[in-house]
Amino acid sequence: MDFNVTMDGTASRAIFTYPPDKNYEGGTAYVFDINTGGGVFHVVNPDFSIGPMDPLPATLGDQIDVTIIDAEQTVSRCVVLRQGSQDPNTYCTN
Repeated sequence: MDFNVTMDGTASRAIFTYPPDKNYEGGTAYVFDINTGGGVFHVVNPDFSIGPMDPLPATLGDQIDVTIIDAEQTVSRCVVLRQGSQDPNTYCTN
């Protein structure tokens, strides 16, 4: 999973993308910032990729929960936000 973090004036925003994965066909992705309590969601694209999603107000270091739900499964991972590809070994503390 990737986040592109940009500044918009004094606020930072993160845009989530995920490469195509047939396992998520027909699903919906939810991206929630535990630190701010805000989130965005997006249905999986026809090519099985996700995003780019609407910008999420978020700051580097925030704890971000990414959940993908479809009719057969729910997959969730919480990461500490950084620019670009997320570190699979850095998990949330909450």
